[in-house]
Amino acid sequence: RGVNDDIDEELQFHLESRIRDNIASGMSPDEARRDAQTRFGSRAAARNQAHDANVIVALESAGQDLAFAARAFRKRPIFALGAVITLALGIGANATILTVVRSVVLRPLPFPDSQNLCSISYSSPGQPFFIYPGLSDRAYLALRERDRSFESLTTFGSNPLTLTGAGDAVRVVAATVTPDFFRVLRVGPSLGIGFASDQDHPGRDHVAVIGDGLWRSRFGADESVLNRSITLNGTQYTVIGVMPAGFSYPSKTDLWVPLAVRADPHLTYSRPVIGRLAPGVSREQAGATFEVFASNVLRDRGGAPDQIARVIALKDAMVGDVKQPLAIFSGAVICVLLIACANVANLLLMRATTRRQEIATRMALGASRGRLVRQLLTESAALSIAGGLAALGVAAVTAPVLLTLVPEGMLPRASEIRADGWVLAVTMTGALIAGVLLGLVPALQATRGDVSNALREGPGSSTKRSLRFRHGLIVAEMALALVLLVGAGLLVKSFLKLRAVDPGFESSHVMTMTIELPD
Repeated sequence: RGVNDDIDEELQFHLESRIRDNIASGMSPDEARRDAQTRFGSRAAARNQAHDANVIVALESAGQDLAFAARAFRKRPIFALGAVITLALGIGANATILTVVRSVVLRPLPFPDSQNLCSISYSSPGQPFFIYPGLSDRAYLALRERDRSFESLTTFGSNPLTLTGAGDAVRVVAATVTPDFFRVLRVGPSLGIGFASDQDHPGRDHVAVIGDGLWRSRFGADESVLNRSITLNGTQYTVIGVMPAGFSYPSKTDLWVPLAVRADPHLTYSRPVIGRLAPGVSREQAGATFEVFASNVLRDRGGAPDQIARVIALKDAMVGDVKQPLAIFSGAVICVLLIACANVANLLLMRATTRRQEIATRMALGASRGRLVRQLLTESAALSIAGGLAALGVAAVTAPVLLTLVPEGMLPRASEIRADGWVLAVTMTGALIAGVLLGLVPALQATRGDVSNALREGPGSSTKRSLRFRHGLIVAEMALALVLLVGAGLLVKSFLKLRAVDPGFESSHVMTMTIELPD
């Protein structure tokens, strides 16, 4: 109010100064006042220009714009609710896929300096590296002895075991790892100790490190679990450590036991091998060194000559070929978002058309075009922010549902999928940008044209430019919807064809089971 009073006082001063100058030039008082008011123009327009030059008043007017938008939405709740729901579905689908892509592809592995972790293996020409990555025990031992590109190397395997001695017998996933496993990943137990290097020798391998989930579910998170004896497949093991919460590498591992690697010439089984790059060594240099090693040593010890030696990032090996289906899903949900945006843009254009007379009246009373555009953009931004917040709720509900629909083992890093601050920031920033872009064209359309014509035409009249733009949006919506419909139809047809394949035997009412017994 103080700023407004100062502006009015300043405006009155200039008006009275002009009147005095007119009287001094020979005009009558009435003529002098009329001439001064004509030359000065609209007092409201001058006040708006002064407001725009004041930062505090600009912030206050932004709050007024939001309050005005809230009142407008209360008057037309169906319009506001429809726009928010449409944006929530479109942005929510993208937020769900963004959460999956961020967790699986973009987020670094949950290990210190994970960019230096590599997977080392052969791969057949034309076959993806990550199908059966690994080296034989002989190759692993030779590589560990001679290679200097890696700070440390480890190999591991995984198999289910029967745990007894901790309540009812239960099947657990156990990883057999070399003693350097935790040191390579740079992750240590939160309770107790890890494996010692001398456990490569026989007789020192009947110890176990358990996961946090198993510790809490079977041992009640009791710290006295250390040095406790448990039985795995009939063999006694001593618990020496508990890993931190969230650590389960390889995927869904409940406990870890030491692996003693032996150079057995009759054993051709391959295990995954990972290494941590030595300081100053790049992955390309390590790959070139491994290729030389493979050509000079491994092929003399039984390596297949047609295989290719490769070193790739551990994260790429874990993610595998899941990037392609995620890219397809991302493209589909982007189409859904574009359809939602076109719908909301059409709604905003229709609403702007019904408000042409109101906007023309405000312009006739002195409101500048920039001020009105800002008001309309504030309304569309408020809608998009509300839609973005609702979209986060949609993503929180749909992401777990999506994970339950994916077959177990088909999506890597599934246990790490969760929304984080990055997803929240990208979603809300995208919603705000979408709101501004969606509201810009309707705002410019509504404030363009002659004020007197708009006042004469009355509410609800549309310009040819506005109609063409709305028709274009409808055509774009139909095209995108047709793309999605055709893609969905092809997927359903492919699925039905796969279901119709004859396996060569009667598969209904046939079950399979496995019985694991101790030696």
